[in-house]
Amino acid sequence: MPVFVKNIYDTKNKMSHLLNATKYKAKINLLKRESLLITVLSKYNYLIKLKNALNDEKNSIQTTLDAIKVGVNVGRIPAFNALRLKDALNQINIKISGLNMQIDEIISEIYQLTKIKLNKPLPIEIDSNINKQSFLALKPLKENLKASEYDIKTAKDSFWPKLMLQIKGFRAFANAYNNDEHLALNYASAGIYLNWNIFNKKNSAEIQKAKIDKLKNALTIQKTIKDLNANVLKIISSLKEIKKSISLAQNSISLRNELLKGAKVAFKLNRMTVDDYLKYEDNLALAKANLANLIANKNTLIANLAFIYGNNLERIFK
Repeated sequence: MPVFVKNIYDTKNKMSHLLNATKYKAKINLLKRESLLITVLSKYNYLIKLKNALNDEKNSIQTTLDAIKVGVNVGRIPAFNALRLKDALNQINIKISGLNMQIDEIISEIYQLTKIKLNKPLPIEIDSNINKQSFLALKPLKENLKASEYDIKTAKDSFWPKLMLQIKGFRAFANAYNNDEHLALNYASAGIYLNWNIFNKKNSAEIQKAKIDKLKNALTIQKTIKDLNANVLKIISSLKEIKKSISLAQNSISLRNELLKGAKVAFKLNRMTVDDYLKYEDNLALAKANLANLIANKNTLIANLAFIYGNNLERIFK
């Protein structure tokens, strides 16, 4: 039984820091999955909105087609225009079919993460008040750095003498040489032993190795801080631009909606070609898709920023 072994206490402290590092890593993994879920949900909402935009375009073209049928039947409007509109409807249906397959894949990803199967868009409310505390990724690295400091101490403490309590008990059996009687003897010993290994080159090598490991951990922390700072600046800059773009995209939808109304009238009066009219339909659908994509990207950036600072994503995303 050890009475005094110096490096045992250092090993205990080292294990305490490694345990803390493991807890931080578990939290990082949880937040990483939550951040991934926000990204996947945002993509799902984007695809649904894109599908809705295509359905709106499809319904609008169908309305126009119904309106010009009389003109086509009496020969006032070329039959080519009706055929072109029907082809446009077919192309939209093909796009919607492709989107349905993408939506099914996203639903499968969401199910793998949550065991919940979505069948409709999930509105996401955002509290963008992110608590910009210390970087979460640094916490396990700092615990590992502290653990490596104890590795050095442990290696140095190997030069200290070890004090051990040792107790031994024996029972011996034999037959007497003169009368052949069976004998059983019991005896024991107890003592305090001092073990001091002064000239041990292996301990010196272990100290150097521990110092190198500590330096590696310190360099990893410095690199991580540099990378995270650069990432944060990039995200903040991107968020500013996306917020401007969202405002412009909303205005663009309003303008293109008015332009489409005028294009419908001009096309019905045979003052605009069918291809020019369809461009207005496509432009409105693209504007709606662009807005949905910007919102999805904004959600992903906010989730990434919250993850970097270790914020609770359940508070930020409702």
